[in-house]
Amino acid sequence: MNARQQIEGLLCECEDDVVRAAAANLLDKFELVFGADWETTLANLRALDRLERRRKSLSARKTISLDDLRVLMCHPTRRFPIAPSGTFLEPGLADESSNWANRGALLCSYRTLKALLQKPEQSGS
Repeated sequence: MNARQQIEGLLCECEDDVVRAAAANLLDKFELVFGADWETTLANLRALDRLERRRKSLSARKTISLDDLRVLMCHPTRRFPIAPSGTFLEPGLADESSNWANRGALLCSYRTLKALLQKPEQSGS
């Protein structure tokens, strides 16, 4: 049995249809970003790594060019999938789907499921 089948088995035991649907949606989006869309995901993560290494190299210099300054400031004409202070789950961008649509959909479904799981239990009385 593969991981998806195991997760789907656990979802079948969930009595809340809304949570089950949200979890299935998250699983689908996860598989898109880290499966079908892997080349785009990998390219974006590599671009972030190259940018971070360049920033570290530039910040050690005493003088830098205007182009180097743009790199340090994450020049707004360039598109990066995560802001300098962001993370994968909280990229710090106004448009989380820009240039990486499946990641934006994954983040949306992640937040939806997380909110559903954090809702206080509704009592029957």
